[in-house]
Amino acid sequence: MPGECKSNLSQISTKARAMKVARRQKVFPQAELHRLKLAERQATCTVNDTQEQMQAQQEEQAGYLAL
Repeated sequence: MPGECKSNLSQISTKARAMKVARRQKVFPQAELHRLKLAERQATCTVNDTQEQMQAQQEEQAGYLAL
């Protein structure tokens, strides 16, 4: 009688999980840098906006929130 074939599903999922973690570690610094640049750009735009522009943006945002 032949021996039973053991499934390697647990090994596959462990490998897949490890690969997923590795991908996140590569992408995370790039994403964080992107977020920082975006926040800096937004802060610069906010400083340069006039009072009328800020009021128009607030009214537009209030319109979206009212929906």
